[in-house]
Amino acid sequence: ERERERERESERDRDRERLQLSSRRRQRYDERDRHRSFENEERFLRSKGFSPSFFFLLATPSSTSGGAGGTAREILRIPVTSSVTSYFLLTFSFGKETSSSSAMGLKSVETVASTAKKAAFFALCLFSIRQAVLHVTTKQQLSEVELQVLVEGHFRNKTVVKTLPVWLSEWEREHMSEAVKTQTEFSTLDDRAFQKYLLEQESEWKNSLAFCLLPERVKTALKLDTWPLLARAWLRSYIFAHILYLGLGLTWGYYIYSVYGHLLFPKGNVPQNNDILEQIKVSLGALPLYSLLPALCEHIVEQGYTLAYVRVEEYGGPLYLFFFFAYMALVEFGVYWNHRLLHDLRIGYDKLHYVHHKYNKENTLSPFAGLAFHPLDGILQAIPYFWTLFVIPMHSLTYELMLFGTGVWTTNIHDCIEVECQPIMGAGYHTIHHTTYRHNYGQFFTYMDRYFGTIQYPENSGKAQETKAK
Repeated sequence: ERERERERESERDRDRERLQLSSRRRQRYDERDRHRSFENEERFLRSKGFSPSFFFLLATPSSTSGGAGGTAREILRIPVTSSVTSYFLLTFSFGKETSSSSAMGLKSVETVASTAKKAAFFALCLFSIRQAVLHVTTKQQLSEVELQVLVEGHFRNKTVVKTLPVWLSEWEREHMSEAVKTQTEFSTLDDRAFQKYLLEQESEWKNSLAFCLLPERVKTALKLDTWPLLARAWLRSYIFAHILYLGLGLTWGYYIYSVYGHLLFPKGNVPQNNDILEQIKVSLGALPLYSLLPALCEHIVEQGYTLAYVRVEEYGGPLYLFFFFAYMALVEFGVYWNHRLLHDLRIGYDKLHYVHHKYNKENTLSPFAGLAFHPLDGILQAIPYFWTLFVIPMHSLTYELMLFGTGVWTTNIHDCIEVECQPIMGAGYHTIHHTTYRHNYGQFFTYMDRYFGTIQYPENSGKAQETKAK
């Protein structure tokens, strides 16, 4: 018995030695990984064309992980001669407090002060871009816009050129009754008043598309004609949001779960009915406030406070396309950082974003989770579509279609069906985001995550296979 007891004691001593050795090895590996992360950051700066021979030190306090106490200084070499845009991107990329580091994927916990600093610099950059756009572009006055109108002739139809005020006056005279005619002399209106008139008419047309779905008794009881235009725009957005969310979600869910479920989910890992019903409940509860954003934005655009315009002819086709892509690039940047800050700011995650991240597994995510946010959270992630209207001229109807198009996209990225199509930020990437919480913050594309080092590729993607091979 004493011999066996000595053997057991000896075995316990050997186990303790192995644990201590393993702990020391783990500490060495962590220390090596930390050194490698700083080397990778240095290599990243060099890959972007920044020479370390001209630099100043941008140091931010950070707490180290892996058992090492105290604080560290994150030294970043940035050239003095770099452009404002490059400095802005690098400030956003690295000017943060870090809780743990990994190569090109830094987990951070932002403070309100650091976020305010970034927001102020971001606003300054947006103002500079706005002033540059206004300086180099020329907008044609609405009263000078020419339209090609098809006119019926005695023998054949012909095309004539008319100015917008002339055509509008003739159209009102031919198609509108005396009771609803505006009796406005369009040629005497200034550009801002003319744009307001056209936007209000467009808003009434969109209202008619939504309100035709309501029974006459309901419209009479609500007395919609007496509502302000802003209130009618909110009701129209509310109706369209319900149609988009429920119609698209039910159709999408029926096909991916009932029709093709045996192919898309062979393991049977589909969300339970209770999870789907909770997501629908959260989404429907947020739709009233969601619908307020497009209505309020439309009202501000009608007042002429933004750079939005109503006719493509005001800038022409080529500039319309250029402004569209510039607008979407700034929106992508804004959505990325709004989403990321909702994770990095503790108050943002604890009070708002956690509602959406309750669905953090493949068998709880569904197309209905796309709008299952805290109302303020959903508005914060969509508001870059609004503030960019102050910076880039954007066609008003195109902007609104893109804003509602995000409802289609967010349905797509929550269905857990991985389809690789670089550089699209598809469902495979967003499923990773719901499991790691620290990757793939982008909306439509992977560019922002790749630039700021928060990208993580799905296991079956070609990029992931290339990374493993390297």
